Amino acid sequence: MSIHNLELSDGALRQRRNLFSVSLIMIFIEYGKVEFDSQLKIEYFSATIHNQNVISTFLMISLVYFLWRYYQYFASDQAHTIMKEQFRGALNSAMNEALIRKVASVYPSLKKEINLDTSYNNLTSKDFKYTLMFHASGSFDPAEGNFSVPTNITFNIFKIEWLRIPITIKFLFKKKIITDYYTPYFVFAYALYVKYIHSII
Repeated sequence: MSIHNLELSDGALRQRRNLFSVSLIMIFIEYGKVEFDSQLKIEYFSATIHNQNVISTFLMISLVYFLWRYYQYFASDQAHTIMKEQFRGALNSAMNEALIRKVASVYPSLKKEINLDTSYNNLTSKDFKYTLMFHASGSFDPAEGNFSVPTNITFNIFKIEWLRIPITIKFLFKKKIITDYYTPYFVFAYALYVKYIHSII
């Protein structure tokens, strides 16, 4: 699918902007030790703020509210659905290729062009081991004679599962997923850190 299908809707973009804005304001206030004048003046209106903590409380409530709203829009956005489908497709494709290489390493007599009717989704696990059930068809090495392929192989689960890490990292950085989708969550978390943890340290 085109990367343009990963563009967030206008509603999600609006909520992302709100979450970004309030998070950055809170970070700026906390790092800059900003103090507000007790006299609040707006055009044709003025008020005296006796409790300065009300500003921090207001920002915190706004921050949580906009986080909630962004999550609602983001979780139901078509771009989010497409992103998950693309990720599952990329993960399954890479895992299937890894399984084919695994079978070829166990049975090197099978040529590369052999067709393995198998899938990462067909794996069964027990005691930290995967069992792969498969059928094979295609060419065989004449030097080995008439090759008969077993119906399954068993191997350590971590020999496959560790591949999730580089596959996920590649997928996240290849597209705009981190910058467009998840950076608002990171900035929100950092705002909380600055507000409640950094000040203590």
